[in-house]
Amino acid sequence: MSIFSRLLSRNSDDLLAKGDAFFSARRFYEARGLYEQGLELDQKKRAGERNDETAERFRARIANANRELATMNIVEAEYAIDRGMADKAVEHLELALSLTDDDGLREKSVALLTALAGGDDRSAAPHPTLQGGCGTCACPKGIPTAFLPMQTPTCPTMTTTTS
Repeated sequence: MSIFSRLLSRNSDDLLAKGDAFFSARRFYEARGLYEQGLELDQKKRAGERNDETAERFRARIANANRELATMNIVEAEYAIDRGMADKAVEHLELALSLTDDDGLREKSVALLTALAGGDDRSAAPHPTLQGGCGTCACPKGIPTAFLPMQTPTCPTMTTTTS
């Protein structure tokens, strides 16, 4: 084996250590990618054997990274809601739901999605939205008024409609 192949080759322990370093640095996406590579490498070595201790370590770390990514997406969704970006909030919340099996995080995501949809009782009611037509200012277009900041800039062409 040449020196280059040794330097460029990866083994499960290296991928686990590098993934842990990324995880510690709160770079969960990169950590998850390394853990997934390590799991794939380990499964190739073991011919897909599921009772491998190394594979279980990788699966646990992938689940932890996904949980942290889901948490970050919920925080981003809350930030988007505060800024009146309901569509972006929905994207983050749906992603959070797809990333984790953690009951608490899933419940929080569903609760925020329900609130964005207007809740169970109010989901059929139209939501008033602001429509700015001039395009010369920072008027929000098509954003439910419930998600707008308290001090929305006024615009002579902004009207309230129901959707």
